[in-house]
Amino acid sequence: LGGPANTTYGENTSVVGMTKVASVKVIGLAAIFAIVISSIFLYMHLYNNDYVDKTEYPIKAANYIIKNVDLDKIRLFNSFNNGSYLEFRGIKVFLDSRSEVYCKEFNDTSILEDWYNATYISQKYKPIFDKYNFTHVLVKRIEPLNVFISQDEDYKKIYEDEYYVLFEKVE
Repeated sequence: LGGPANTTYGENTSVVGMTKVASVKVIGLAAIFAIVISSIFLYMHLYNNDYVDKTEYPIKAANYIIKNVDLDKIRLFNSFNNGSYLEFRGIKVFLDSRSEVYCKEFNDTSILEDWYNATYISQKYKPIFDKYNFTHVLVKRIEPLNVFISQDEDYKKIYEDEYYVLFEKVE
């Protein structure tokens, strides 16, 4: 707590040699000072809720989903990089960043390949979405898939923020 993972005698000797201070009290006070200062910065991040980068993770979209979508019935198509965050928030996802779990060796199909084709070869998304019967689609605004789904009559936009768009399948 408050120090490097591996402190060697050489590092300690160097600090004492450079500062010419070998007092246990001074070194103890310096350690306490370092802990206090690092704790202040940690709690500032937590207090401001900027510990998670809102440009990379769908914080606001997850809040919307939790408040407005039936989490027991959702079948969400999501980005590979956002799955772990959404799972952390209690939202069921199509996949997360554990790519080895989604390969054909562990499933009847290659979920990872289907995700890739729907995301990067966006014209192929419809049969993949039908295959998994997605009720919702969460994409970054800048992804090409956003453009295709925005023009699809089977999906309506129900949420949008600066970074993410959430679509719901029309029944």
